[in-house]
Amino acid sequence: MNYRHIYHAGNFAEVCKHNILILLLDFLTKKETPFCYIETHAGKGNYDLSSLEAKKSKEYQDGIKLLLKSHTLSTVLQNYLNKILSFNDTTPKHPILRHYPGSPLLAQTFLRPQDKAILMELHHEDIIELKRLFARNKQVGVHHIDGYQGIKAFLPPQEKRGIIFLDPPFEAKTEFSQLIESIKLINLRWSQGMVAIWYPIKARRDIDWFHRQLQQSGIKKILMAELCILPDDIAVRLNGSGMIIINPPWQLDERLTELLNDLSPILAKKNPQKPTIKWLVTE
Repeated sequence: MNYRHIYHAGNFAEVCKHNILILLLDFLTKKETPFCYIETHAGKGNYDLSSLEAKKSKEYQDGIKLLLKSHTLSTVLQNYLNKILSFNDTTPKHPILRHYPGSPLLAQTFLRPQDKAILMELHHEDIIELKRLFARNKQVGVHHIDGYQGIKAFLPPQEKRGIIFLDPPFEAKTEFSQLIESIKLINLRWSQGMVAIWYPIKARRDIDWFHRQLQQSGIKKILMAELCILPDDIAVRLNGSGMIIINPPWQLDERLTELLNDLSPILAKKNPQKPTIKWLVTE
């Protein structure tokens, strides 16, 4: 599976994971002490939905566009939609959606003067766009490096608080194995940091293995959240979106339950699936 962001910008999985990421970033701003946002697979940072790549898949029509058409959004979802629209030339009465901001750009909106971000990207075209996007922002460091290798280079950050977001493309069959090794390394180098890992839901067997490895890792406080728009045993396409959060903030499980219950009937129009939020490992 190739999950290069431009082909999937604004799809249901992006909507799901970005809403969760916003919850986590909002939590970090509740304290005055500085935090560091780190992303291992940052992509190009901003996506033109009128581009040939986005038009080829048109996945945003079954994602962000559904929220744009909805008239009954919760406060949390409306705040997310407003943030997306703020990157577009639009008015409240005539919302025009052309640009979909990626997670680096969304995270940047939460940075205060005392905070910083470290972004990593390996793709030779995307890194050029990512560097151009943040060229004038001294709080954001952009690095042309493999994200898994970057973990060794940039952890721990000077800031004690923060989050590292792993959002790999899942091109290789070994991706889940690489994630497990990286998560263990993160825990050794920055055990107090929050960790968020996104994964696609296609083959449930692979995900069950991934969850078992996490449960056997010795790491505490691991929360899992999944939202499917199709039954998770259909192997021919992306059925759902999953997120692992290590060291989650207090009551995040309750907030995720509310968020995904609101999202499910919007994104899974014909056959809403019940979201799953559960602790893989408690404290």
